[in-house]
Amino acid sequence: MITRRYLILVFVFVALIALQANATPRVVAVSTSNQLQAALADVQDGDLIQLADGAYSVSALTGSYDFFFIVDPGVHFTVEATTPGAALLDGGAVGRILEYRVDTAGAGGWVTFKGLVFKNGKTTTFDAGGITTRGGRSTFIDCVFQDNQALPGTTSGAAAGAVLLTAESVAQFFDCTFTGNTSDNHGGAMLIGQGSTGYIDNSVFTNNRNNLIGHRNNGLGGAIHAFNALEGTTTRLYITNSRFFNNQAAFVGGALMAKGNFASSTQPVASPTTVVIANSTFDGNTALNHPSASPPSPTEGGAIMAENNVSLYVYSSRFFNNSGGLGGALSSYRGAISVESSVFRNNTAFGRAETSTSGQGGAIKCHSNDTCSNESNIRTGGLSVTDSFFENNNAQWGGAIFSAGDTVRMFTSTPGCKMGSLETNRLPVILDRITITGCGVDDLIGNHAVGGGIYGILVDLSMSDSMILNSVASGTDPSNAGSSSQGHGGGASFYTGSVLSITDTTFAGNTADHEGGGLHIFGSEIAAFSGNAFVRNEVSPGGNRTETTSEGAAIYSSPAVPYSLSVTGAINDTTFTDNIGLPIFDSDATDSNGCGCFNLVTYDGNSFYNNTYEDNVYRDSLVAGTHTATELNALVVDHLGGTLTPKSLLGTNIDEVSPITTAALMATPEGLIGATAAGDGTTSTESFLAWSWNGGCAELDQAGLTQGSENTGFFSAGSGTHLLEVWSGGTCSGASDLSIAEVVLQAPLATSLLTADPIAISGGEQSTLSWNLTAGDLLIGMISNDAVGAVLNPTGSAVVAPPASTRYHLGIVTHQGGATAHETVYVDEDPPGDIFHDGFETGDTSAWAFTTG
Repeated sequence: MITRRYLILVFVFVALIALQANATPRVVAVSTSNQLQAALADVQDGDLIQLADGAYSVSALTGSYDFFFIVDPGVHFTVEATTPGAALLDGGAVGRILEYRVDTAGAGGWVTFKGLVFKNGKTTTFDAGGITTRGGRSTFIDCVFQDNQALPGTTSGAAAGAVLLTAESVAQFFDCTFTGNTSDNHGGAMLIGQGSTGYIDNSVFTNNRNNLIGHRNNGLGGAIHAFNALEGTTTRLYITNSRFFNNQAAFVGGALMAKGNFASSTQPVASPTTVVIANSTFDGNTALNHPSASPPSPTEGGAIMAENNVSLYVYSSRFFNNSGGLGGALSSYRGAISVESSVFRNNTAFGRAETSTSGQGGAIKCHSNDTCSNESNIRTGGLSVTDSFFENNNAQWGGAIFSAGDTVRMFTSTPGCKMGSLETNRLPVILDRITITGCGVDDLIGNHAVGGGIYGILVDLSMSDSMILNSVASGTDPSNAGSSSQGHGGGASFYTGSVLSITDTTFAGNTADHEGGGLHIFGSEIAAFSGNAFVRNEVSPGGNRTETTSEGAAIYSSPAVPYSLSVTGAINDTTFTDNIGLPIFDSDATDSNGCGCFNLVTYDGNSFYNNTYEDNVYRDSLVAGTHTATELNALVVDHLGGTLTPKSLLGTNIDEVSPITTAALMATPEGLIGATAAGDGTTSTESFLAWSWNGGCAELDQAGLTQGSENTGFFSAGSGTHLLEVWSGGTCSGASDLSIAEVVLQAPLATSLLTADPIAISGGEQSTLSWNLTAGDLLIGMISNDAVGAVLNPTGSAVVAPPASTRYHLGIVTHQGGATAHETVYVDEDPPGDIFHDGFETGDTSAWAFTTG
């Protein structure tokens, strides 16, 4: 007998099945260009426009448009290839491919493009060859942008080879590829501007360029140009786990150029740009013009350039083999750069031979000079680098890092141009836990090779817990002590008006062929200097010069008489051992110079061992002969006009009778991440363990280090604890005299979750999206389809009420890279595989709330 209860259950089951079938979102299948355009023009909420395999050429379109377009959609929908990568939107190298435009406020909607190929688009106007988005919101997943062109000519404007985002557009790019896109203007692959936001994750940019023959002289951004001139807005670009390889810029930013505007009389409200990059790789990018064009100044930023009101943050990233005239990897003009836990290897600043402009900053250049035409004294920007590794970067000034404050406003003789003070015109520079090794400068362009590791002019420097090893400042005429073609500051050099705080830092194995093997200081103030070690540095040819021509194997200091600046401060509690040449040379000036500027540096609490010239360690140019540490304690310099300078205030410098045992060990970056950028071909980032030691014998991780060739060095280290032990005697036995341990950490791999509760709703109902950053250190994030514009906390939720089934895409930026997650809220339909989305899939009707007798 069939019961009433059974009939009702059957009725409910059939009704639910019918509801599920009738509520499925609309799938619009297309196979021709005209069908695709018709679907884009008549889209509904939740639509899936599904493209059959094949080519969709703009030349096949009929009607009044010669490209695909989306205007004021006002709904959320998806355009997807049936087979990823097999649906080709083709510009045929004659026309642009797609424009997504929002003309009416609130009518933008959100478009998801998935598995599509945008190829051979071309524009000769200020658009993009691939897709132009004006005010739209979109997500691109697994899309390819290939061989698109923007050729508007040499007039500056918003044009890009593949993608243009403007008018406060928002776009996410997951797992996308940009290759072979070009422009003769800006943005070889992409331009993001006018308050727009771009989020790029796990994507690859290869062989994009804007230095084609006949290009604009100052083409910006070989792969991406991010800019902003829209008052009161901020352009934002976030890049995670992405690779930039072999991109080329005509003028600045081989891979990326970012620019923002300060407030001014012509633009009363500022329009900044913010760029955040995490766990990404920049390899083989260059800023180099085509010979057919002539940039207004040397090219800059082989990988990245930041100009004016820009904040650039770089985390856990890698820069290899990049090159530019200035700033082989990164360059900034009045921008603020912050770099953490990153690696710079084999980058080059090659200068500009035609104008005898020296290459500045083999890895990083940060400078701030105003022009006298600027209406005010614009702030100087800043540079912060922490927990980072630099190896084999080269230039003419600043082999690894060059930085400079506003020397125009400070030192110009042009009437009306000078503004501000030393304090306001200095560039703040923070260097903490950095390793610089094997970097160098030459003077093949201009004269003077300055700062084998670091060169700073008018900077406010704080440097701590760092190592500068085996770096070189080499001129082309090293044997002639009077030649102007010479190297200054093998490890570092600081000039004209700088303020220096250098603590707990090792300078070892550095060489300069003229002045300051380890450190060169000119017309600057030493605010703090202690806990440092100068070991085996050389002022070359070292012992081949007489004591009175050897100018600072460890430190050279001098007043800057042309700028009326003394060199001042105290060098205290520092170790000097086994340097080749006279360890310290103070160049000095007399009262007769008229500037009142002298060498006022004092020395206390320092330990010296040196045998190049017996036990002599110090010379002042106004005092005859050289001096031991004991003699330095009592030395008073007469400036021959009434000014007297005691060179030691406490008389506590020490002459050691044997080489001083030293040890330094540091891992940078200090953590390993178990994921790198898309296309890198590696599964983990690297940490480099660098060391310096002096003594009779040493072991690193219980393996012997060779005296001489292995007193300094580095290698790529695994996670765990590493131990350097040093013995003062000739054998590594018994208890060591010094030991130092360094831990390489295993950093978290950024991961996240996104869930919906309930996952299925009826039309008009709400669901709560919840996110959880399960690992990683949060910086920022967003969820697509207008769910959350800015994720500011590791966990949180947002209420959504989609009118149709909608897939939400979470992208989070962390210090360790990107964390993504995806979730769909189903409207008037059950999730795939579910019959009853209430936990009744087992068929156990006892859980049902409704029963009949």
